Amino acid sequence: MPVAPPGKRVLLVGDHDDRDFRDVVVWLEQHTVLARVDAVPAALDHLRGHLPPHVLIVAQARPGRFAGRQVERLHAVSPLSRLVALLGTWCEGEERSGRPWPGVLRVFWHQWDARMIPELSGTDFPRSALCTLPRTTSFAEHAAQAAGAPPSSLRQGLVAVHTPSAQTYRGLSDACRGAGYATAWSPPSQPPQLSGVEALLWDAIACDTASAAELWRLSRAVGTGRVIALLDFVRRGDCDRALAAGAGAVLAKPFLVGDLLWHLERVLSGRCA
Repeated sequence: MPVAPPGKRVLLVGDHDDRDFRDVVVWLEQHTVLARVDAVPAALDHLRGHLPPHVLIVAQARPGRFAGRQVERLHAVSPLSRLVALLGTWCEGEERSGRPWPGVLRVFWHQWDARMIPELSGTDFPRSALCTLPRTTSFAEHAAQAAGAPPSSLRQGLVAVHTPSAQTYRGLSDACRGAGYATAWSPPSQPPQLSGVEALLWDAIACDTASAAELWRLSRAVGTGRVIALLDFVRRGDCDRALAAGAGAVLAKPFLVGDLLWHLERVLSGRCA
């Protein structure tokens, strides 16, 4: 009988075939002991017949796909499993106009890498252990704990910030300098001074065709995979265009500082090149 690969047990329930979730599913298949089911009844059967998963992910591409009572049924059968909502683009307004499931960690598809890879891979990246916090923890408390975790070691390298806003530059510079990086402002109104720059933060609203051309020029100057695109509204098309233009990562605003530092460490280590 084949031996299961090492790794955390994960049960993925719901829209695991959705386009937004394709990269997440690939990562889970490669790094965890993953089981996938489409609906809650199948998930309940799986939970009753197998060891409880470390993490139980409910993938919802659109609001209303699952009711809160269904999520609570899953929790009742496997109370020690950490509940995570993996959310698609259409769920972005749910906290304002819908009824998000209480006590469930919400992670959008474009937040997965920085939020969940450190948790599920067991790395020692200096951030809060999101999956070990109680269900009553609010997003504000998650953010406060993440912000209060000091880096285990300071990093090095020059990070350029390509933004028209001096205020945005100061905020991003403070976050980077707090982790040990040096920073430089590269406003779009001036010729870019990128000598010695090891990574670049590209601040934009979206990544349409014209913006992708600018991103392509910057990524060639800094190095393919060494630009992090910071976008206001991340859609799958924007993400695909940014990555095709040479970005090493795409981060949706607003974001946790820990998310930004995780991506910076990743691109500077060459894992996105």
